[in-house]
Amino acid sequence: MLSKKQLGDLGEDISEIFLVKMGYSILKRNYRCRLGEIDLIAKNKNKIIFFEVKTRTNLNFGYPEESVNNLKVLKLKKLAIFFAVSENMGDLDMQFDVISINLSGTCFFDNIKNIKNINEICNNMKASEIKENFNLIHIQNAF
Repeated sequence: MLSKKQLGDLGEDISEIFLVKMGYSILKRNYRCRLGEIDLIAKNKNKIIFFEVKTRTNLNFGYPEESVNNLKVLKLKKLAIFFAVSENMGDLDMQFDVISINLSGTCFFDNIKNIKNINEICNNMKASEIKENFNLIHIQNAF
Protein backbone atom coordinates (compact mmCIF):
# COMPACT_ATOMS: atom_id res chain seq x y z
CA MET A 1 0.00 0.00 0.00
CA LEU A 2 1.44 3.36 -1.04
CA SER A 3 1.44 6.31 1.32
CA LYS A 4 -0.28 9.50 0.20
CA LYS A 5 3.13 11.06 -0.58
CA GLN A 6 4.30 8.00 -2.54
CA LEU A 7 1.06 7.98 -4.52
CA GLY A 8 1.45 11.68 -5.33
CA ASP A 9 5.07 11.20 -6.37
CA LEU A 10 4.13 8.25 -8.59
CA GLY A 11 1.38 10.30 -10.23
CA GLU A 12 3.82 13.12 -10.92
CA ASP A 13 6.36 10.66 -12.36
CA ILE A 14 3.73 9.23 -14.70
CA SER A 15 2.52 12.72 -15.62
CA GLU A 16 6.00 13.93 -16.43
CA ILE A 17 6.65 10.95 -18.75
CA PHE A 18 3.24 11.45 -20.38
CA LEU A 19 3.81 15.18 -20.98
CA VAL A 20 7.31 14.71 -22.41
CA LYS A 21 5.92 12.09 -24.81
CA MET A 22 3.28 14.64 -25.84
CA GLY A 23 5.99 17.19 -26.69
CA TYR A 24 5.97 19.39 -23.59
CA SER A 25 9.16 20.73 -22.02
CA ILE A 26 9.10 20.37 -18.25
CA LEU A 27 10.26 23.61 -16.59
CA LYS A 28 9.70 22.75 -12.93
CA ARG A 29 8.37 19.96 -10.79
CA ASN A 30 7.02 20.63 -7.30
CA TYR A 31 7.63 24.37 -7.58
CA ARG A 32 7.34 25.75 -4.05
CA CYS A 33 7.16 29.20 -2.55
CA ARG A 34 5.39 30.66 0.48
CA LEU A 35 2.13 30.70 -1.44
CA GLY A 36 2.12 26.92 -1.93
CA GLU A 37 3.14 24.38 -4.55
CA ILE A 38 2.54 23.69 -8.22
CA ASP A 39 2.91 20.04 -9.18
CA LEU A 40 4.27 20.54 -12.71
CA ILE A 41 5.07 23.52 -14.89
CA ALA A 42 5.67 22.92 -18.57
CA LYS A 43 6.13 24.90 -21.73
CA ASN A 44 4.58 24.18 -25.10
CA LYS A 45 5.34 26.67 -27.88
CA ASN A 46 4.80 30.14 -26.37
CA LYS A 47 2.59 28.98 -23.52
CA ILE A 48 3.31 28.05 -19.91
CA ILE A 49 1.03 25.32 -18.62
CA PHE A 50 0.54 24.85 -14.88
CA PHE A 51 -0.54 21.32 -13.95
CA GLU A 52 -2.34 20.06 -10.89
CA VAL A 53 -1.79 16.28 -10.75
CA LYS A 54 -4.44 14.14 -9.07
CA THR A 55 -3.91 10.40 -8.63
CA ARG A 56 -6.22 7.77 -7.16
CA THR A 57 -6.01 4.03 -6.73
CA ASN A 58 -9.78 3.56 -6.92
CA LEU A 59 -12.87 5.55 -7.77
CA ASN A 60 -14.70 5.13 -4.44
CA PHE A 61 -14.63 8.90 -3.94
CA GLY A 62 -15.04 9.88 -7.60
CA TYR A 63 -12.63 10.67 -10.38
CA PRO A 64 -9.33 12.31 -9.44
CA GLU A 65 -10.08 15.55 -11.28
CA GLU A 66 -13.26 16.03 -9.28
CA SER A 67 -11.19 17.01 -6.24
CA VAL A 68 -9.98 20.22 -7.92
CA ASN A 69 -12.28 22.94 -6.62
CA ASN A 70 -12.52 26.71 -7.11
CA LEU A 71 -10.28 27.39 -4.11
CA LYS A 72 -7.55 25.20 -5.60
CA VAL A 73 -7.88 26.96 -8.97
CA LEU A 74 -7.55 30.39 -7.29
CA LYS A 75 -4.45 29.23 -5.42
CA LEU A 76 -3.00 27.83 -8.65
CA LYS A 77 -3.55 31.21 -10.34
CA LYS A 78 -1.69 33.06 -7.60
CA LEU A 79 1.19 30.59 -7.72
CA ALA A 80 1.32 30.83 -11.52
CA ILE A 81 1.53 34.60 -11.45
CA PHE A 82 4.24 34.46 -8.81
CA PHE A 83 6.23 31.97 -10.89
CA ALA A 84 5.79 33.87 -14.17
CA VAL A 85 6.79 37.20 -12.64
CA SER A 86 9.76 35.81 -10.71
CA GLU A 87 11.05 33.91 -13.77
CA ASN A 88 10.51 36.83 -16.20
CA MET A 89 7.94 34.84 -18.18
CA GLY A 90 5.06 37.24 -17.67
CA ASP A 91 4.59 37.82 -21.40
CA LEU A 92 3.88 34.17 -22.20
CA ASP A 93 0.34 32.85 -22.42
CA MET A 94 -0.76 30.87 -19.37
CA GLN A 95 -2.94 27.79 -19.19
CA PHE A 96 -4.18 25.73 -16.23
CA ASP A 97 -4.63 21.98 -16.66
CA VAL A 98 -5.33 18.96 -14.49
CA ILE A 99 -3.67 15.61 -15.05
CA SER A 100 -6.00 12.92 -13.74
CA ILE A 101 -4.58 9.43 -13.14
CA ASN A 102 -6.65 6.41 -12.16
CA LEU A 103 -4.34 3.59 -11.04
CA SER A 104 -7.12 1.05 -10.57
CA GLY A 105 -6.71 -0.21 -14.16
CA THR A 106 -4.00 -2.43 -15.58
CA CYS A 107 -2.19 0.14 -17.72
CA PHE A 108 -1.31 3.60 -16.37
CA PHE A 109 -1.29 5.30 -19.74
CA ASP A 110 -4.83 4.11 -20.51
CA ASN A 111 -6.04 5.90 -17.39
CA ILE A 112 -4.45 9.33 -17.79
CA LYS A 113 -6.51 12.37 -18.72
CA ASN A 114 -5.22 15.85 -19.43
CA ILE A 115 -8.12 18.17 -18.67
CA LYS A 116 -7.15 21.41 -20.36
CA ASN A 117 -8.12 24.97 -19.46
CA ILE A 118 -9.67 24.18 -16.10
CA ASN A 119 -10.57 27.81 -15.67
CA GLU A 120 -11.76 29.51 -18.84
CA ILE A 121 -11.31 32.93 -17.21
CA CYS A 122 -7.54 32.46 -17.30
CA ASN A 123 -7.46 30.73 -20.67
CA ASN A 124 -4.77 32.25 -22.87
CA MET A 125 -4.16 35.22 -20.59
CA LYS A 126 -0.75 36.65 -19.88
CA ALA A 127 0.44 37.07 -16.29
CA SER A 128 0.76 40.80 -16.93
CA GLU A 129 -2.99 40.93 -17.72
CA ILE A 130 -4.24 39.16 -14.61
CA LYS A 131 -1.72 40.04 -11.93
CA GLU A 132 -3.67 43.22 -11.14
CA ASN A 133 -6.44 40.97 -9.80
CA PHE A 134 -4.21 39.84 -6.96
CA ASN A 135 -2.47 41.69 -4.20
CA LEU A 136 1.12 41.77 -5.47
CA ILE A 137 2.36 42.72 -1.99
CA HIS A 138 1.46 39.18 -0.85
CA ILE A 139 3.24 37.73 -3.87
CA GLN A 140 6.34 39.86 -3.32
CA ASN A 141 6.42 38.94 0.37
CA ALA A 142 6.59 35.26 -0.59
CA PHE A 143 10.20 35.69 -1.79
